[in-house]
Amino acid sequence: MKIVLIGSGNIAWFMGSRLHLPYIIEQVYSPTKEHAAALGHQINAPFVCSEDEISTNADIYLLAVKDDVVHKLARTLKRPNALIVHTAGSIDLQDIASISTHTASIWPMYSIHKNELPTHRQIPLVVQSAQKEDLEIIQSLANMLSDTIYLLDDEQKKWAHLSAVFANNFTNHIVGISQELLKQHQIPENLILPILQNTVDKLKSQSAFQIQTGPAVRHDNQTIASHRHMLRKYPSWKEIYESLTVSIQAQQKKIKLL
Repeated sequence: MKIVLIGSGNIAWFMGSRLHLPYIIEQVYSPTKEHAAALGHQINAPFVCSEDEISTNADIYLLAVKDDVVHKLARTLKRPNALIVHTAGSIDLQDIASISTHTASIWPMYSIHKNELPTHRQIPLVVQSAQKEDLEIIQSLANMLSDTIYLLDDEQKKWAHLSAVFANNFTNHIVGISQELLKQHQIPENLILPILQNTVDKLKSQSAFQIQTGPAVRHDNQTIASHRHMLRKYPSWKEIYESLTVSIQAQQKKIKLL
């Protein structure tokens, strides 16, 4: 099968690097010539920079681009006989139905950077297909990318995407706050890494709510008041601290009532 890879960002590099040997990457498209050329050279595929130059003969068009670009392509790209596959977590299959009646998605629920592509095969992939006859093709494609595949519908995928924002994006931001507080007070930033790893290790066998610790769980009001005072120069971070404290205590109260 011939694939046109639309995009040259992190997901495009990940998928291109794993698919260019078992499949034929007929073409790489990106409006930025340098990016298209770099990925095309890496996977030994020709590249184009104009949407008008995108091949019309491919079997699969893999849309590895940002959400707003997917919506744009849905208005301009027409490939009624091809299988159109997007890679976004928050876009429904219906959103690209104007391109073709054969639509699917492969969303990596994983943080990927093209300069540090993962080498393992345990990357969770959420897979969908609008047509049952295309599901086997999509699963074969996904199997070349990972050994961990989940079949979810649009509604389930939306909730999975939201959960990923909490687990990864928000957590990363909070760790960033922690690192900045350490740095501003001349404390090595790596000090927090062991406790983070300890939490991740525990989560392999227990739920997060079960292993919750800290002053909020203990209702240690004196410590909480001290923390709030320390954060007075960081009002937005103080607001996050207070909001999370309230949420933790409310959740622990629910657990005790069960």
